[in-house]
Amino acid sequence: MDREAGHRNTILDEWADSMSTMLGCVDNEDVETCSIYLVSNQLRKSKMEAYMPHVVSIGPLHQGKIMELQHMEKIKWRCLTHLLSRSKRDPQKALRNCGRYLLKLDEVVRASYSVDDLGFNSSKLAKIMVLDGCFLLELLISSSTELDNRIKSDLSNPSPGASVILWEKVLSDLTILENQIPLIVLYALSHILFSEVFTDKDGKRLIQEHALSILGYNYGTLGSTSHELKVFHFLELVHASIDKEKEKDRVKKDLTIPIVGEDKRVTNRKVKLDRCATRLQAAGVKIEGTINEQRRNSSEAAMNRFDLRVKFSDGKLEIPQLRITETMEAKWRNFIAWEVNKNKVEKQNGERAISDVMNESGIRFHFLCYAWFFKSLICSVHDVRVLLDSEVIWVASDKEGKRVKSDEDLVDLFRKMTEGISESDLEETDTDPWISEVIMNLNSYPSTLSATGTWRIMWHIFRGNLASFCYNWTHSFRVLRRDYIPTRWKLIAVLAAAAGLILTALQTAFSAPRRK
Repeated sequence: MDREAGHRNTILDEWADSMSTMLGCVDNEDVETCSIYLVSNQLRKSKMEAYMPHVVSIGPLHQGKIMELQHMEKIKWRCLTHLLSRSKRDPQKALRNCGRYLLKLDEVVRASYSVDDLGFNSSKLAKIMVLDGCFLLELLISSSTELDNRIKSDLSNPSPGASVILWEKVLSDLTILENQIPLIVLYALSHILFSEVFTDKDGKRLIQEHALSILGYNYGTLGSTSHELKVFHFLELVHASIDKEKEKDRVKKDLTIPIVGEDKRVTNRKVKLDRCATRLQAAGVKIEGTINEQRRNSSEAAMNRFDLRVKFSDGKLEIPQLRITETMEAKWRNFIAWEVNKNKVEKQNGERAISDVMNESGIRFHFLCYAWFFKSLICSVHDVRVLLDSEVIWVASDKEGKRVKSDEDLVDLFRKMTEGISESDLEETDTDPWISEVIMNLNSYPSTLSATGTWRIMWHIFRGNLASFCYNWTHSFRVLRRDYIPTRWKLIAVLAAAAGLILTALQTAFSAPRRK
């Protein structure tokens, strides 16, 4: 009986803890339940390494799981030391205050992750949050001349933060979906350590402004909407800034595409482009890559940022230059993963139904629609060359001067970018009205083909179909190897089984009685 009573008490305690965790988010506007998601196996299967950090682990989901990330742990501690020296308080006392407050936030932090069990007790989780939060805070301060001068370090050696933010792979890791911590952690730590700078009035805005800055985005371009964004981690912050930026320009352009209610399903079917780059060019469309002055005169991170504002007018298609670097695909995939998961959570919570009734839009699928747009533009390597020649795509080179992606790699990249997501999924989403307008105008653009242009398109279609056949065959073979013959012994077993079937069929054929 005592054992049964103890078991019931354990279940009751777990239930109470779960309820307490969820209640921790109810009245806190800086936190959203399950805002940091796990990437689904359906998406992860396409390219698992794109959803994992490669240099630095942030938060509990990858803590201690990848050996290659341990080097950055030492740098995190050095950044923590520099940050504490900036506070002009006793380091031990300041650290205790941070730890004490993060222990109080334990339920809120746990509720932010869509994981039943993070695998860490309260003390260990608070340690992770303090270390990673202070590391990120030091990056933000050391990247800003203004903040670095206002909050100076007493240490003689320079902060490692200034050099860390120059690493492209570090910045990429900061936008990995499973590599996030709640922004409320940074809000709390900054206020505890530097209350005179990160005030109740401006603290959140400063964190968001400088986080966007190191990731290559400009908080100031948001205009009157830039008081502060209601977001919960770095990845969502960047997505929200792009959303606000595009919304601001959308109002200027006066786009009136229906995106809610019954019209949504009709509009979303038009998100697919009918003609690829080569066929558009043959039809008389001029394709041109653009770089605005703000990007051109900015940091490398700003040059590599996503600019999704495609324009089409008077037969001219202007696409902001897409810079293909080692980390571009991972960043793009994680934005798509966040959009898909956010949409799924909104559906489960009934938020999308409420949005439709209220004639409001939910999460906008900017990156997914952009991926579908490029996938439609590119059906073979010949389309890639058109976009390269038009400077729509720019490909980085490695230390040896070799391109990080070949033409064939780029075709493969855009084909696989949306693997795991069907076109029917788009019919239940709020598509990007900007992209939708461009695609509808391109699809309705009249073709002015000469005889030469007609033959060019026919030859292109033939080569495209041939390339597609070869791709599908090799892709099927890769899936076969990955799922059924990953080892040499399984290959031998499969070949033996195939040989057995063939021999059985031959034996049956030769042993069957023949008619005279």
